[in-house]
Amino acid sequence: PGLEDRIDHANDAVESAFHDMSETFAEMKSLMRKTQVDWNTYSKPLASSCNGIRKELVHLAHTSPQCLDAQDRILPRLFKKRAKNGGSEEIQGCARGDLPFAMVPSTCQCLAGNEAGGCKDTEVDGDHVLRCSHLRRRILPAMQLQQLYEEDGDCNVSDEASFNKALLADDEPTDFEVAHAAMPAISFYSLQELPRRRAFDDFL
Repeated sequence: PGLEDRIDHANDAVESAFHDMSETFAEMKSLMRKTQVDWNTYSKPLASSCNGIRKELVHLAHTSPQCLDAQDRILPRLFKKRAKNGGSEEIQGCARGDLPFAMVPSTCQCLAGNEAGGCKDTEVDGDHVLRCSHLRRRILPAMQLQQLYEEDGDCNVSDEASFNKALLADDEPTDFEVAHAAMPAISFYSLQELPRRRAFDDFL
């Protein structure tokens, strides 16, 4: 094809690429606006929930010593007291051990042990685990709440989250440069090398 045809072809290619780029840019702006609207709508409730969960976990951590003391010291004393009194009164505060992932209140029993000794001689404690211990031993580990605050967790929204990382590298896009085609070298005759202009007399 001739030079004019090649120029027209190049212009058409550039115009088509620019049109596609403009459409992509418009779509990205639309997605950005929608993302901002979603962020404004859901960020505050999400932050409230995440902060609330963290607050409760911190509270549970701070009260763990009291729960451990109640399980290991106070409950055995109640068993001994009940055995001494004839075993008639109920001891409240335990959870059903046959439902490890649910919090179902139950009375504290010592069916496989000796209540007079504080029920410490049994290897099975499923019928006398306090609700605070049941929560820490079984329910919380099964819920795996720590994953909320790990990388890409629902409560870990920062610049380092994968969905907030830039689509392009820091050095992109690079500056636009036009490729320069190699021009053929043109050699010029020196004045001495030019053909001598022939005079009219030379043809006589």
